[in-house]
Amino acid sequence: GGEKKVLLETRDLPDGSQELYLKYARTAAFPATGDFYILVFHDRFRARLHEIWQVKVSSRLRKDIHSTLGQASSADLVLRGDRHARRVKAFASNAAEVDFSPTSVFDLAPNLHNQVSLHWTPQGLPGTKPFHVHLVDVDTRQLVCAWLVNGVASPPQVTKEFDVQVSVGETSHKKISFDNPWQRAQTYRLRSSDPSVMRPKTQRVSIEPHGRAYIRLCVLPLSRRGTSYVYLMVNDDSDQNDECFRISIHAV
Repeated sequence: GGEKKVLLETRDLPDGSQELYLKYARTAAFPATGDFYILVFHDRFRARLHEIWQVKVSSRLRKDIHSTLGQASSADLVLRGDRHARRVKAFASNAAEVDFSPTSVFDLAPNLHNQVSLHWTPQGLPGTKPFHVHLVDVDTRQLVCAWLVNGVASPPQVTKEFDVQVSVGETSHKKISFDNPWQRAQTYRLRSSDPSVMRPKTQRVSIEPHGRAYIRLCVLPLSRRGTSYVYLMVNDDSDQNDECFRISIHAV
């Protein structure tokens, strides 16, 4: 008899299966929640029950962050503590790309504004990359706060391009030279945009003033013929991009 909050539709897919489309009415601000059940029947007369699904809907705080692929960007997550003193820790759904400060468990001050710094280094392809951040009470396992972070990764500015040929199904090892143009020794951090295809053998390389070093790469086995494109970012001490190599990996 109340307001209908759930719209449920089915769509036929080309392979003969069906896709279920759900639309839930607007929820209140965090930490509002809602839940409902979906009953799946074997027949159109709803006489033979097949399954019952419980769906829970939770609102989230929103945070936007922009970065360049392979380069770190930071954002502050601010929340007000409740009346309890808590020990909390932050977790991200894309843990390989996100670091936090504080890095581990910390005390959440009650009735005061607290801040957690998020450091995001996007991998893979440029584009929109939403992810979740949860702040959890490590003693009670209670969810203290939650954010939906809308990350947008821009393509890096390519300074050099390389072509590499590898054999299908085999691990390959390559190296490329890199010069330090500065009059002081430099330590560079190396990042791959797709470590599942290609990764540097060391995360850092140190080069003497006006010196040259070789960056050694491992290309993991590729299952089929074709070309894969991977960016290799050479970053400075603050994890900002100094150079970017676009590597075309041709599997034959």
